[in-house]
Amino acid sequence: MNRDAAAKWIRRVSPTVARADLARFVNDRVKERLTGFTGNAVMKALFTPAPSDTVVPLSNPGTFTRQFIWRMKHVDRSNGQPLPLPPAELLYYHNMDFYLQTGQADASTLRTFFDRLGVRLNGVSVMDWGCRDCRVLRHFEPEAQSCDFWGVDQHGPSMEWAKENLSPPFRFVTCSAYPHLPFEDRTFDVIFALSVLTHIPWLADAWLMELRRILKPGGYGLLTIHDEHTWQFLRQDDAMREKFGFEEDDIARADTGDLVIIDGPDLPLEYVNVFHSTARIRQEWGQYFDIVSIEPRAFYHQSMVIVRKPANARSS
Repeated sequence: MNRDAAAKWIRRVSPTVARADLARFVNDRVKERLTGFTGNAVMKALFTPAPSDTVVPLSNPGTFTRQFIWRMKHVDRSNGQPLPLPPAELLYYHNMDFYLQTGQADASTLRTFFDRLGVRLNGVSVMDWGCRDCRVLRHFEPEAQSCDFWGVDQHGPSMEWAKENLSPPFRFVTCSAYPHLPFEDRTFDVIFALSVLTHIPWLADAWLMELRRILKPGGYGLLTIHDEHTWQFLRQDDAMREKFGFEEDDIARADTGDLVIIDGPDLPLEYVNVFHSTARIRQEWGQYFDIVSIEPRAFYHQSMVIVRKPANARSS
């Protein structure tokens, strides 16, 4: 064996290199397993990759950036609006008038709660968890001039569009379904999440702990849920009950539980519905936060849970 071959062999059997090789092998096998395994809804929902159909070849990029191309195609949709509007394919509710009207109404509802809590949107940090197409967040554009507003969602196409078109005045992070957010402890004064925990059947407690970690002591969370008031509403509204796919017998059976998850085979996570009882919310969520109030049907058929991180919290 010549000297070079001997040196290479010694290097391969050294503990440091062996550990690195083993780690690389395990990571590759895990990656193959996760990306190739389509039967696990949790893994499938971890991240929605962004599209790449507007990428211009680097050989001749010119002035045709992704943002420029989008504005050429959609500039007419932003007529009369202070901020660009998302393309139709990114609208969650697929109707621009509904997008604008309900977004403005929901932002007004949040402002009412902020006023009641004594939260002044001046010099504070705010996170919209589950902002998606920025239906609500966009209406805080005046406050974003003096506040630090972040939008967070796992839908890659929406986040890519938002970063290119709404930043500034807002900032955005693409997250995953795994309960972790890339913010330091005690970052935010306020976190709001509209129709998010209503669709998280797994790891909800871990998400609550993560929200607690990034909230400042004394900070507020405004989180909507389905609860017994939602069941009552569904009993009375035939159209909404049909939209949920429930029969009256289903509701009669389901609303007897403290935690009810309504799903089906191959149903996307955003269509899975989670129902809590207010008693369970107070008992379970009360381990992580002070429960300020639970406001029945404050957000259409959903109730608003207002929580507060204890002001004397010593750790995240």
